[in-house]
Amino acid sequence: MPPARTASRHGGSAAALDVSGWIHRNPYGALASAIGVGFVMGGGLFTRLTARLVGAGVRLSVVAAVPLLREQLLQGVSQLVNASHDATKEK
Repeated sequence: MPPARTASRHGGSAAALDVSGWIHRNPYGALASAIGVGFVMGGGLFTRLTARLVGAGVRLSVVAAVPLLREQLLQGVSQLVNASHDATKEK
């Protein structure tokens, strides 16, 4: 059966079912997706390894986010101080 006919039967489009094209365009993403699906289907979701990986990911994201959050916090405080200073000058 042609892909377009199958796709229309299931309510999608032929472009939405272009898995082969997606794999050729993104081979590493397809491999990572296959590994992830296999890991979850194999029962690896609630293991110590997963807990360690998630913990490491959270730590890395916090380390990456701290400088950005610090900069935004300092800008906000600076704007607040400047607004307060300007309000006292006007009085």
